[in-house]
Amino acid sequence: MFPLPNNFNVFDVQRQRLIAALASFPKSSKTEILKGLSLTERAHAGQYRDDGAPYAIHPIRMAVSLIKDFNITSPTLVIAALLHDVVEDTTVTLAAIQKACGKTVASLVNDVTDARPPRETETQKRKRKQQKLIALLEKRKSSRIVKCADILDNIRSWPLVTDKSSAFHKLTRWVEEARAHSLPFAKATDEKMYRLIKRTLDAYERPHTKNS
Repeated sequence: MFPLPNNFNVFDVQRQRLIAALASFPKSSKTEILKGLSLTERAHAGQYRDDGAPYAIHPIRMAVSLIKDFNITSPTLVIAALLHDVVEDTTVTLAAIQKACGKTVASLVNDVTDARPPRETETQKRKRKQQKLIALLEKRKSSRIVKCADILDNIRSWPLVTDKSSAFHKLTRWVEEARAHSLPFAKATDEKMYRLIKRTLDAYERPHTKNS
């Protein structure tokens, strides 16, 4: 069975895991991260993941993963992870992020933001996402680390997308895209992140390949 972390999809537990993980941060950094947490919770209120969980659980898990899996101690990176989808998926602007969390955080969020044109087809969406990863390879490593955390958490969440979800039919394509594009991107970014992403993808594919 795919090794989902304990309480992976329980919002309150994941939020508390983040709070606990901040114990090792200086008080000023903790305060700034909590400000980012509050902003992402407000921005994503009422939004849900394909697996039915509140959307904000995704950036929260990303932040926890950066701290716990990859020993990230930069509050800027953690805050950028918390806010990485805010501009793309909500009405919050980069200017608002800069005002609340600073220029560097806003710049990192801008790097990973992938604007969606109206009435985009699935084919166009796939091409856009591929081109975004290619373009992101030219950005600073810190932006790419945020994207790798995004990729890892998305793969971890795939087993929760059941046949009752409207996204279920996309799973096969997501696996193919991860192999073709996400893994090379991670490999070029950070070896430790690449190994964990690959191990997670392999673990997902084994039982699902047998059932396909």
